[in-house]
Amino acid sequence: MRRHPLRLPILLAAGAVVAAGCSSGTSAFAVETGAPAITKATVSSDSLNVVWSTATADLNGYRVWIEQGSDPAAFATDAADTFFDAEATDTTATIDLSGLARGTSYLVDVMALTDDGGIQSDPVVITLAETAPPAPEQPSLLQADGKHVVATVPDYNPQDDASRHVAVRRQLVLYRNGKAVSTVTVAKSGEVSHRFTVQPGHSYRVADRVTTAMGASPFSPKSAVVTIEIPAPAQVKHLHLKNTGSGYRVTWAAAADAGHSRIVRYVVTLTEDDKRRGTRKVSASHRSAAFSGTKGLHSVRVTVVAVNKAGGTSSASSSWFSSSGFGF
Repeated sequence: MRRHPLRLPILLAAGAVVAAGCSSGTSAFAVETGAPAITKATVSSDSLNVVWSTATADLNGYRVWIEQGSDPAAFATDAADTFFDAEATDTTATIDLSGLARGTSYLVDVMALTDDGGIQSDPVVITLAETAPPAPEQPSLLQADGKHVVATVPDYNPQDDASRHVAVRRQLVLYRNGKAVSTVTVAKSGEVSHRFTVQPGHSYRVADRVTTAMGASPFSPKSAVVTIEIPAPAQVKHLHLKNTGSGYRVTWAAAADAGHSRIVRYVVTLTEDDKRRGTRKVSASHRSAAFSGTKGLHSVRVTVVAVNKAGGTSSASSSWFSSSGFGF
């Protein structure tokens, strides 16, 4: 049995973060009849949640004590690190764990406050797990060419007890249009650069996290967005038109590609006196297109556009020709 007089409150600190994880145990000393009993004690990222049974004694409220230590038999409220007051109708409390040491065991006890003091529960033991390493700084992402970007993450040097957070490896994740598409793991603690292969017409970002002896950090903020533009082929040149008597034949010189995306087809359009007479899609291996059944009117316009594998299109090459003579 443990009965204690009331004493002045101890200040509850705020601001620190404690990682998730809790182990518990109970002591073996006798508890006074009518005292509350702790039924659950769990630790979240920054708080302790304690659940207890209702005391049967007449009471004014409850007080949850937290004291550093791992031996329930040695618990004493005079040595407690902090406490939390609850109403007489409460059977649960969520307590800020700011200021308590990580990787340390604590005794938790619930006291029913009565007019002449208080009666205690049986203390339980919780262990506050070590915090994860802090997140690394934001990486940079730069376009190298039409098919590659280069991600660079700075040296990992957290100010929070850096000796305990030496990076064992770095994990770089590439996001395309918001979705993770590639992950690279590098066994290096200092600055890291990696070249990713990308696709034109999409937006990319990269994020980084480290793993140390204390575990994996949260991901860094994502880099700025890099959008890979679809490359456009060069404009078609040397465009010619010939009247075949029954129609027209168009020829042209091969267009230069954009360096990273080959030409796959040409789109040829013929117009007579401002009226479209037809469009032909020609594979990249051909340099001509034929139009039959045309009217042979006064003016003819022909337009050729090159299209590459990435979907890029060249500027249109267009020329007007008179029915009396074709060509430049």
